[in-house]
Amino acid sequence: SPAAITIIRRDQIENSGAKNLANLLEQHVPGMMLMTHSEGDKIGLRGLIAAENYKLLLLVNGKNITNMVYEGAILEIDQWELGDIEKVEVIRGPGSVTYGTGAIAGIINIITKTASDNLPTLAVGISSNDTYQSKGINAQYANTFENLGIYAFASYRNTDGYNNPNYF
Repeated sequence: SPAAITIIRRDQIENSGAKNLANLLEQHVPGMMLMTHSEGDKIGLRGLIAAENYKLLLLVNGKNITNMVYEGAILEIDQWELGDIEKVEVIRGPGSVTYGTGAIAGIINIITKTASDNLPTLAVGISSNDTYQSKGINAQYANTFENLGIYAFASYRNTDGYNNPNYF
């Protein structure tokens, strides 16, 4: 394969302490750059970074969610609650032939949890991050009834921002 692949598993996500998807990727993906911008974080892969996130393709469970968006993935990268992610697959390298337009620098595929995963029926989580002055709560429900699977996830987070920012 002409591309480097990184897979971030659920246990790595839970132990990372990352506040959002961008911080998680910055911690685990070699060679990834994160540029903080007033409109949201911008991701660079393989040395390619722009004022918009259109040089990478963001997939959720294999479905393209950034194809028709000029700015690329912004809210998904900044605001994604990490509690409902099973794993993240990052392919660094050109992928437009396989995945479609927009996969110039690489592909980020978010695999969400499902009812068939080995999850507790009901789980509630509380989180706090002093660095980002952030507090939140989330709840997930997973159950299967014969051939029907149900998975639901809800979260609420309040963040005041980065504590003691270092502006230049």
